[in-house]
Amino acid sequence: MNEIKIGDIVCLKFDENKRFLVESDILIDGKIRVLYFNDVLGRITSADIEPQYLSVVQKSI
Repeated sequence: MNEIKIGDIVCLKFDENKRFLVESDILIDGKIRVLYFNDVLGRITSADIEPQYLSVVQKSI
């Protein structure tokens, strides 16, 4: 499994169309913090997701 790092672009394993930017790779309560564009609010929003549900799409440079 690829380790998820800050700056990586990740997607949900069960929905590859939804992309997230990893803001923090430090596990807090077993979750990492990601950023995404919230269509409803019309702005960037953060979310905490368990890494087992994410796969790396593009590694950070």
